Amino acid sequence: MAVTELRRKKVDFTDLHMVAYDAIFVRDRETGIRSDKDLVGKTIIVIAGDIAHDVLKARSDIKGVITTHSVYEAMGRLSSGEGDAFVCSQIVGLMAIEAAGYVHVRMAESPIMSSYKREFAFAVRKGDTELLGLLNEGLKAVQASGEYNRIYNKWFSSMDPRAR
Repeated sequence: MAVTELRRKKVDFTDLHMVAYDAIFVRDRETGIRSDKDLVGKTIIVIAGDIAHDVLKARSDIKGVITTHSVYEAMGRLSSGEGDAFVCSQIVGLMAIEAAGYVHVRMAESPIMSSYKREFAFAVRKGDTELLGLLNEGLKAVQASGEYNRIYNKWFSSMDPRAR
């Protein structure tokens, strides 16, 4: 789960297990959107409840926000001509393009939006220190053994240039 201050009020988080960044996805012939700055005056597709949804809704320079329920719905709507761009986790977006074969959608030229950093951790019920401790111990063991890197590289290396 992505760690946010609002979520910290409701749950406790383990140590981080992943850091990811958002990316902008556009139709294959789009040349005017390369970075976060190019979203000004545009209509952006987001996934409801996603961090990008909250961030982009708060921006006064965005023309509009189209809310969807999944990465596949968002990619499909972008591919069919709705909105100007779609913002989501770089890895999630690239996996969706690969899995569903969206041939008319690509990641914008700027590889990541560093201002849209996401830290991921496991969430546990507030106050459940026993489970929190067990999960943190497990994370440390998996990382120390090298197994974390093997798993990460198996599933994400083709989509995360930092993993190569």
